[in-house]
Amino acid sequence: MDIEVCKKENGVLLSLMDRVDSFNYDETTRQIRSKVSPKRNKVIAIDLSKVQFLSLKAIRFLHQMAKEAKENGGSLALVGVSEKLKRQIDIYVSLDPFVVYKSIKDWEETVTCS
Repeated sequence: MDIEVCKKENGVLLSLMDRVDSFNYDETTRQIRSKVSPKRNKVIAIDLSKVQFLSLKAIRFLHQMAKEAKENGGSLALVGVSEKLKRQIDIYVSLDPFVVYKSIKDWEETVTCS
């Protein structure tokens, strides 16, 4: 899976596409970890507007990253997440550590591309 990266003045936006499942989980999480770190980046956003499926393992991974971000004084935002996926995340792990934005435009109002 290719992950698009847009560096922001005080954060990073990663755009995921299609599916994150057992077939590409390891590679996807490796790429995410190589591009961002909750200790290094205070503001991390994951654009899920083009994601059709997240496995439970992927949901747990994002949740753990959000908790780490919060513990380090930062945040992890989910951008463009569908209502169905939002419900799944909330059922499996809770949306509490995440900041949720309806669109990239909404998120971009809080940070500016550099």
